[in-house]
Parts: sequence; C-alpha cells; structure tokens
Amino acid sequence: MNDFAQRFKKTLGVRISPCYEALLSHHDQQLSSDPLSEAGWIPGIGNADFAVGTTETFRSMFPEFPRNWVIIGMEGTRTIEKIGESIDVYVALDMTDDRVYLVDSLGKSWKGAEHFRDWLTHKLARALWERNHQSH
Repeated sequence: MNDFAQRFKKTLGVRISPCYEALLSHHDQQLSSDPLSEAGWIPGIGNADFAVGTTETFRSMFPEFPRNWVIIGMEGTRTIEKIGESIDVYVALDMTDDRVYLVDSLGKSWKGAEHFRDWLTHKLARALWERNHQSH
C-alpha cells in the first residue's frame, strides 16, 4: 500500500481504487488543491489534499453521504432555476466499483460515468488537446 492509499485508509477509512491510486501516484503534484478556481494539469481533478479535505467536509455536512465515495474534483456549477442561484458541482468516485457521480453542494447526486477510466479518458484527452493548442 503506497502513501496515498495509507492516507485515504487512515483519514477516510476507504481503500482507494487502483485506477485512482495510479492517477495520484503519477500526477498528484500537477493536480490542483482548488480545481474550480485554479486548473491543474487535468482540469477539474483535485489533488489528494483536495480529495481528503472535501470528502471530510461533505461527510460532516451530509451524514447520509456514502462512506465509500471520495470527492475527487469539480465539474463546475449548475443553476437552480427556482431561486436563480448557481451552486458548485463536485465529482465523487465510488471506491468499491469505480463509478463516477456528480454531487452538488446541496448533497443531491446523480451518475456521471459508468467507470472512472472512461471519465478520466475524456478529461485527459481534453487536457492534452488544450495543452497542444495553447502552444501554437
């Protein structure tokens, strides 16, 4: 078990998935601690500090928040039409089956992707495309 896996197990009581562990092992230093306001190498994905801290916050705010979910990033915002306000939308990874869920700052969740690998592939492709086109 590497340092990331030990930290998540000790702090959050979850065993992180192999895919997520590999991402952190290779890219944690290039990921943002605040993915909404400062983009890291992969837009929207936070580093381990973000994941641990934000998951702890969600758990304290929403007692029914699934214990096997970890908030790994930010998807952006959505508008609540009835009140005309924007709220943040986060990305949660279910560590038991690698499914991705979107969770708003009011605790409402919905499925984002069937598997973390599929969701991450899209994010990586976008990051590489932006990196290549910004250099021209």
